[in-house]
Amino acid sequence: QDLGERRGAEEQHFLWAWLLLHLVQILVKAARAEKKKDPKMRLATRAASVLWPLHAWVRKRVPGSLHLLGLECAVPIVRELLATDKTLEARAIAEVFLDPTRFAMGNDSADAKVLREALAFDVPKEAEGAALPTVTSCNACGRPLQLAIPPPALCR
Repeated sequence: QDLGERRGAEEQHFLWAWLLLHLVQILVKAARAEKKKDPKMRLATRAASVLWPLHAWVRKRVPGSLHLLGLECAVPIVRELLATDKTLEARAIAEVFLDPTRFAMGNDSADAKVLREALAFDVPKEAEGAALPTVTSCNACGRPLQLAIPPPALCR
């Protein structure tokens, strides 16, 4: 089977996205089960980092499914990030996924409320002006950082 190698470097096969989806779900499940804050935080931030390239892939190829990605991945990640005080990452995800989630589930749904809760947090001065989807914060000190490899074609 063709895995997308013939189309060039920018094309990625659906198998790649499927694997990322499952990786996000595995990381979220592990974060949800973790009782200690630091391991939970690491698992949740890893899931958030995997979410961005998956979001770019879905947005480019099947934008009508963004609400499903939000419900299946973004909302659970935001819940875990908020539980570990990673509000910068939670806010960045909420900004991208609130509208598709509201459209699909309604403004008063529990999922939309979680995303609105994340948006209630202020952006730290160090992160102002940064493209929030490419921002993460240091697990040790909490200082905002740019991802080493920004997600491709995100929110342009």
